[in-house]
Amino acid sequence: MKKLIGFVATLAMLALLFTSTGCVTFQDRSGKTLASIVQAVDSGMKAWATFVAIGGATPQQEASVKALYEKYQACERVAEAAYVSAALNGDKDGFTRAVTALQAIRTDLILLISTFNPKGQTK
Repeated sequence: MKKLIGFVATLAMLALLFTSTGCVTFQDRSGKTLASIVQAVDSGMKAWATFVAIGGATPQQEASVKALYEKYQACERVAEAAYVSAALNGDKDGFTRAVTALQAIRTDLILLISTFNPKGQTK
């Protein structure tokens, strides 16, 4: 599990690097940014599901992750709507604010999951 959490952290860092590289258009870069955030969170949640399935999580930990994941989902919906608005109406500022919030909650969620990593334990 320790390796899996490390992989998720590495994936998150790669996503940050990926989103900081230049692309042809605002719309291209924005779509790639959203996709990389979703992929990082999906990977983290898959690792979390495995951790829960093997009995590694307490009910309090599960509740904490669930609450933050629900906030992430709401933020993701806002960012997706802002992306559509930016594509249709050119509202880049709205998208920038929404994706900044989404990136922050993505980081919070991955960090929360990683705090439950049983450091030093191997199976």
